[in-house]
Amino acid sequence: MVVGLVFAGCTADVPFVVVTLQDPERLAAGFASIGAKAHDQSLATTIPNHRSFPLEVTVTAKHAESLTFWIQASASDGTPLAGANVSAKFVTQGYASVTALLRRPCETAEECSDGVYCNGDERCIARLCEPAEVQARCSANDACATSTCVEVGDGTGHCDLVVHHEACAADEYCDSTAGCLPGHGCYEDADCQDDLLCNGAERCIGYLCRAGQPAERDDGDACTTDGCNEDDGVFHVALATLDGVACSTGSVTAGICLA
Repeated sequence: MVVGLVFAGCTADVPFVVVTLQDPERLAAGFASIGAKAHDQSLATTIPNHRSFPLEVTVTAKHAESLTFWIQASASDGTPLAGANVSAKFVTQGYASVTALLRRPCETAEECSDGVYCNGDERCIARLCEPAEVQARCSANDACATSTCVEVGDGTGHCDLVVHHEACAADEYCDSTAGCLPGHGCYEDADCQDDLLCNGAERCIGYLCRAGQPAERDDGDACTTDGCNEDDGVFHVALATLDGVACSTGSVTAGICLA
């Protein structure tokens, strides 16, 4: 039978601290033993008869001092079920206590994945699984945009982003991160076209209309004049003044201009 130590206003000869273990994920359900170890010494543990959490575990050390130690709940075959890194001061007088949250032991972050995409990437820190640093994987400026996380399965997913340009002023567009900014908003390239041929096709990039790339006018032929008009687009017209004049191009080394 496991006997719990009780310290009630008396002086204990052995330095101790009472660690209240919390296990909200029920990682240590059915544990067989709880052990503790500091960097340079083994620590003794005493647990009460009941096995329900929160569980008060009395940990004793060799000296009355402040220690950072590892506490672990294990199965009957020694398999680690859950653990915690604890920093506490061991005392021989009075009462010392600290609360620790049990986490899943790990060596790599992959061991910590809960298979859920939308709550972020779990981390393995100091041999313990920790929740994602950023819980909301999908975010947007709520002044004019919404972003909804969609689970696909097997730990994968994506963000459905919706911007609302109509929430901004007439001369502004919705930037999903910064909110309403100056510019012409769009959802696709067709929203940006100015119906002019010579300045190129406008693009919708990041929900903002961007200027097009003007069409290439130079055809590389010295015998023509090149240009662009809004009726015909890019044109190349042979120069009558160069008719019969020797010329060369990238593919013809010796030729003459023909008007």
